[in-house]
Amino acid sequence: GTVSGAFFNATGGSKYGSYEFDGVDDYVEIAYDNTLNITEAITVSAWANPKIVQGSGTFIIYSRGNYDTGVTLGLSNALWDFLLVNSTGYDQTFGNPSGGQSNTFSYVVGTWDSASGNKSLYVNGVLENSEIWNKGGRLRNDATQFFVGRRVDGQYWNGSTDDVAIWNRSLSADEILIINNTG
Repeated sequence: GTVSGAFFNATGGSKYGSYEFDGVDDYVEIAYDNTLNITEAITVSAWANPKIVQGSGTFIIYSRGNYDTGVTLGLSNALWDFLLVNSTGYDQTFGNPSGGQSNTFSYVVGTWDSASGNKSLYVNGVLENSEIWNKGGRLRNDATQFFVGRRVDGQYWNGSTDDVAIWNRSLSADEILIINNTG
């Protein structure tokens, strides 16, 4: 992707270094690629280390699309958050009430499977919240770029991010735990 303002910290990160974002205007943009236009099932994950978690507002680790269609993983009002949006509705899945921890890396994972409608949020390998989301059965297929560290409407991530990953399927709880435990 194209880095705008963020810098790579080779000694930070969960294992191999991380990108640092200032929460004001830093991000990485990944140009549209049809192989990442996922509509049936998705998993989005990242090792995330927020600098600030208190207060209101949304801090974005990963985002694709806009208010009409999209996937967002981040912090919202100090809680880990996985948001799905399509033309028929949206739904946020929030994590545990203790939320994110400042200056601590957490492995945050959002999964969704259109066949079952199951949408889940995992933090550090543990299922934090799960619910059924059936708003039209699919994510909308459109040609939008992806962002790490920001959302299209100008909300930015303030912290470090490492190993952002996207799958075109919903990972199992066992797969998520293995990744969490091996870094």
